[in-house]
Amino acid sequence: MGLCVRILGQNKRGSVGDAVVISIKSILLNKKITHRRKRKILKGSVRRAIIIRNAYQKIRNFNIFIKGSTNAVAILGN
Repeated sequence: MGLCVRILGQNKRGSVGDAVVISIKSILLNKKITHRRKRKILKGSVRRAIIIRNAYQKIRNFNIFIKGSTNAVAILGN
């Protein structure tokens, strides 16, 4: 989970595919990995990410509404 610091670009509201700058608040780890590795992403660090899912409702053609259940981002880089 992260806190959005800034949306990169000209929009006030981010949509799917937009780049954002986030501050890491908590990390969801993959439980299937058996060996322990050192975490490269630390709590409180500032990173770039891309929005892959958002909970804001969007209207498409023919009155089709699209709304995700949660917000999600993918962290870029290492």
